[in-house]
Amino acid sequence: MSWLSTINELAERYGANANQSSADTHEDFKRVVQSAPQDVVSNGIAHMFRSDETPAFPDMVSSLFGQSNQTQRAGLLSQLLSSVAPRALAGLPGLGGAGSDPEVLANQLSPAQVQQIAAHAQGQDPSIIDRVSGFYSQHPEVMKAVGGMALGVALRHMMRRAA
Repeated sequence: MSWLSTINELAERYGANANQSSADTHEDFKRVVQSAPQDVVSNGIAHMFRSDETPAFPDMVSSLFGQSNQTQRAGLLSQLLSSVAPRALAGLPGLGGAGSDPEVLANQLSPAQVQQIAAHAQGQDPSIIDRVSGFYSQHPEVMKAVGGMALGVALRHMMRRAA
């Protein structure tokens, strides 16, 4: 089944007033990302991160970090740290002694500290949202950490793009 067929099948359920359960949304998101082009998925995730209907980008990144495996945590940190000067990282509360090696930091940082880094990175470079979205479009299994409502926002955006 093509991704457009999957999108068309789901379109009625994700209208403006659709109330899907989180489990349904997670499964539907999984089905779409398995067949949709990566740029469509990445764009949907970026829209979700920027939406007024979802928690703030740093909050969602913190949740994603908490649910990611070691490799994914290091990959996320690589993206975030590309927008943060090393001296700025040292200036963030609780991060003064942290180095800048994502592999090492992945074991040392808490989700709350990653939330601080994400907020700082977003303030320095708003395009960080696009890079993190691209990263998580390659690791969609972790996206359930943001919740069904946020995934529904991403799905609706992908549907509009397909229309």
